[in-house]
Amino acid sequence: MKRAVDCCVLLSQWDQAVTLAQEYSIPQIQTLLFKYAAMLLEQQRTMEAVQLYRKVPYKLLGRCAFQQLLLLTSTFL
Repeated sequence: MKRAVDCCVLLSQWDQAVTLAQEYSIPQIQTLLFKYAAMLLEQQRTMEAVQLYRKVPYKLLGRCAFQQLLLLTSTFL
C-alpha cells in the first residue's frame, strides 16, 4: 500500500494519498501531511491547509506533530 501512496504523491493526488495513508495506517503519515500542508501553503491555499490539519485525527499525528502542523499553518494566516 505504501507504493500506492507514493504514486498518489507523485501524481499530486494528495487527498487520495492522505486517505490511503490513514486507512492503511502507513507510518509515514506525519511526513506526508507536512509535505501536503507545505504544498498548499506555497500555493496560497491557506484555508485548505488549515482544513487539512483539522480533519486529521489527533491520534495519527501525536501531540508534537499536531502542534508543528498547527504552527506551520498559522504562520501563513
